[in-house]
Amino acid sequence: MNAFDDNYLRPSDIARRLALHRSQIYKLIKDGTLPHIRIGRAVRVPVGAFEAYLRSLHGRPHAPDATGRVVASAPGEVASRLAAFQAATGGDPFAYLDAWKSGEIADTAENAENAMDALALRAVLQRESAAA
Repeated sequence: MNAFDDNYLRPSDIARRLALHRSQIYKLIKDGTLPHIRIGRAVRVPVGAFEAYLRSLHGRPHAPDATGRVVASAPGEVASRLAAFQAATGGDPFAYLDAWKSGEIADTAENAENAMDALALRAVLQRESAAA
């Protein structure tokens, strides 16, 4: 495997990891839930974007364990991740994503990673507010 393959996943790889049909992954890509890049006709998902998506599932952060299985994080982690995000970026995930999409925030690796975290946090916060 090369460095590109270590940092970007094919939709079929994600489908296999989540035990879903590949078409479901393409739906997540199309609706913007799962950020991606295009290289010609090929679609690839940054590993960070996939991990952020996993953390957003079920309104609770998730992360792969040593075996690659997805496990839930400790309760209260959403609040601590939100506080850490706000300390790092100076704003909330909603405002950060708006600025990121409009181009107000520079396109750097660090800012891209912050955008991935903002996507995951936004999804969790939206689920929490819908449940309330």
